Amino acid sequence: MVARMFVSTVNGSVLGYQGARGFVQLPPLLEFVGDMLHIDPSGSVQDHGPLAGYKAERHADGAISLHRDGMYLCAPPDVSTVDQDRTQIGEWEKFRPVQVRDFDQTCWRQAIWPAGHVWGQVRVVEENPATVSVSDCIYLPWTQTGTWGLFTPDGDVVEAAMTERELYQQKTELAEVPSFASAEIRSESYIYCGYFNCHFGHFLIDTLSRLWHHEGHPRAKLLFHSDLAVQSWFAIPHVKLMLDALGVQPQDMVVLTEPTRLKNLVVPKTSLSAQRYVHHAYRRLCLRIAERLGAGDARGIGGRVYLSRSRLKIGTGICANEGAIEREFRRLGFAVVHPEELSLQDQIATINAADGIVGLIGSAFHLTVFCEPKRLIGISSNNVVNANYKLLDVVAGNEAEYFTPIHVRPAADFEGFFHSGYALDDPIGVARAVAERL
Repeated sequence: MVARMFVSTVNGSVLGYQGARGFVQLPPLLEFVGDMLHIDPSGSVQDHGPLAGYKAERHADGAISLHRDGMYLCAPPDVSTVDQDRTQIGEWEKFRPVQVRDFDQTCWRQAIWPAGHVWGQVRVVEENPATVSVSDCIYLPWTQTGTWGLFTPDGDVVEAAMTERELYQQKTELAEVPSFASAEIRSESYIYCGYFNCHFGHFLIDTLSRLWHHEGHPRAKLLFHSDLAVQSWFAIPHVKLMLDALGVQPQDMVVLTEPTRLKNLVVPKTSLSAQRYVHHAYRRLCLRIAERLGAGDARGIGGRVYLSRSRLKIGTGICANEGAIEREFRRLGFAVVHPEELSLQDQIATINAADGIVGLIGSAFHLTVFCEPKRLIGISSNNVVNANYKLLDVVAGNEAEYFTPIHVRPAADFEGFFHSGYALDDPIGVARAVAERL
């Protein structure tokens, strides 16, 4: 296992690195650990990260200096940045070894640290979301660059129908009030269900969130905004399976392509608003879907399960050396599961059968809301946990913890289509530390 050691400056800060700011002095606090720099104090040249090429030199008084090409890092106590142009050792060029446990925080096996930041809010609401009846509005079709949504005759947006995520780039300011006179009028009943997103994670978080109101109103069509035709949605396995479970077929759903005046519309508010709140109605909806999907096959998998992302071909981020984590978890007795290779029913069955779930956080964790309460540990690469994970944990009754590895480095040697890649310096230590916590 790789020993974890940081160095503190004369004012009690810890040496760190923050992108464009470069080397900085950081408070020894939980929320900054992802930016702190760990070192090998043995005297060898550092071989990775921003300190690559610097030599750690130990002194008789126990201090450490860091130098490269005759230049020493210097951390004056009255500034937050660090200089790199000193050619001799003085008080400010010496750093003191410090370990995470010295911060008066818990750090298991010096490999992982509790993820300190939650991105968003976590609020659980007991009562059902509100529904809003709209007797006259105009539907403007989805557009990537222009204004879309539902609007009143005065040109005001129907607020209950707005998406609450910047992801969908919904513009609600009209250059001019649309002409109601020229728009087609539809008097049949509709339930407005927002933007239809087929991506697995976004489908669970965004698309399902208004469908809690569907049952009990079988005669009303479900109205969406989308850039895709309704029929194409049903070619995607997880979409078709969940809509089938809700008794929703293509003929029950509508996407309009022209401005249309609607005379009989109900807008159920979302039962899950990303990074904001969740209603218990969302949990009931997911359990109902799981029950109707029927029993899947857990293939004899039980005990502790590691949900792997190593075979994904597309996504936001990828761990370039996840294979090393997998191997260690397998050696520790975990079953390694690649969710994307299983049917939806089998994924749910596998999670239900597990005594505990661990993994690098991703959309597969969202499926716990379809299952019995679980014990789980998520690993975040950047000390940040999206509040969506916390929302689903609370409403599902999960006993969940989230950790970040002590040090993660960028990586470009990965396959597939991802926005970014990273690697863990100590994948074996991370696996062992997580296994201890489970």
